[in-house]
Amino acid sequence: MISLCFLHSYTSLEEALIQTIGISRSKLKKGKISKKFLKKKILEKDQVEIPEDLINLGMINPRYHGPDIKIIKEDEFFLVLEKPPQVHCHPLLYSDQINCLSFIRERYENKEILNIGKDFAEKGLLYRLDYETSGVLVYCKSDSLFTEIRKKFKDFFKQKIYQVVVEGNLQKLGVLEDYLIPVGKNGHKMAVVNHSQGAPASLEILETDYNEKRDISFVRVALHSGLRHQIRVQLANLGHPIVGDPLYGKKGGRLMLHARKYDFEMDDCRETFESDFDLFSLFL
Repeated sequence: MISLCFLHSYTSLEEALIQTIGISRSKLKKGKISKKFLKKKILEKDQVEIPEDLINLGMINPRYHGPDIKIIKEDEFFLVLEKPPQVHCHPLLYSDQINCLSFIRERYENKEILNIGKDFAEKGLLYRLDYETSGVLVYCKSDSLFTEIRKKFKDFFKQKIYQVVVEGNLQKLGVLEDYLIPVGKNGHKMAVVNHSQGAPASLEILETDYNEKRDISFVRVALHSGLRHQIRVQLANLGHPIVGDPLYGKKGGRLMLHARKYDFEMDDCRETFESDFDLFSLFL
């Protein structure tokens, strides 16, 4: 909490915050402060405790306190990270210190890097990975390049390869096409539905290797689209949920889903951003 002392009287705390620190009404709504508290009358020299997350809404905490994040590659255009599992790509609240953007802010003395894509919660990140998912995560260091890539993401990222460990003997190979919609409280899950209702989701199962002793399959997947939870829900719909998936399978351990390689091509520029971590090695 942050203690604010007001030098003048105001008809309400809402008016005081708007006039003294320039906070907007929409920001106050996102801050989830009760209407009763905002209507509180403010007298001269009143002190009020305000949540730090509200005052700093939309800002990135300058401290990172999480597992080590490896830098796969860095040049003038890209910063490529290997995101650990159970780390957010971007913070949901200012107080969140376990996210990739806080790692970037703490690492760079020049904070201008976080002005890339400043209208987006994920800033210059070209895509998101689920909280539970590990692997290659690309941050763009040029605002103009970021805008261009976001507009034509599918054209520039030619191949997106994921490693997955699923339950049971998955024998199906080839393209898997479904239609997905958000379901549950606040749409926290995705579900496969009739095509007239959902968004098209496409992935390709490239290879699969069954481990009979453990009754699991090691799978390589090429992601053709990029819907939330897509690989998780499509494989679960086949009857082969990902090992360790708390939403679509059985909770326990980490989610066995890893973004292994992203192939990027733009004009004469060709890049392969690849993790050297082999998810399947966890089972050796």
